[in-house]
Amino acid sequence: MLMMSLRVSNLSREIANVTFRDCAFLNDTAITSCLNSNVTRISNEGNLLLKNFNGLGTVIASAYAKNTVGSPSIRLINQKTAGGGKYTSHFNVNNVDSAVINTHDRIVIGEVIYPYTPITPVKSFLALFNLRTVVYEVTIY
Repeated sequence: MLMMSLRVSNLSREIANVTFRDCAFLNDTAITSCLNSNVTRISNEGNLLLKNFNGLGTVIASAYAKNTVGSPSIRLINQKTAGGGKYTSHFNVNNVDSAVINTHDRIVIGEVIYPYTPITPVKSFLALFNLRTVVYEVTIY
């Protein structure tokens, strides 16, 4: 589980880092294509690191910017998801820190979610240790 958690963490850092460098300051139309390309690539890389990642896991990249008109003060530029997992982002315009957006104008959030399947058939025994059944990692740039 520790190795799998480390790999999920690395994927979340990679999607946030690559997306920030490649996409964050493109215009709103170009960012859509850039986000889509990056989440697909990182999802495919996840398949190399984690068993059946494309079938079970999810990669989410979201780009947020300062909203210059109206409320709320943050707007979602775009969000793309890849992978076969049916997970959704934990972030939206209401829970992204507006102070960070006001300081940096744009941020990128990379999320990776992957279900944990114990290698032991004694799942009830593992429940005693409160092990997570889904590993979730987030990185914000």
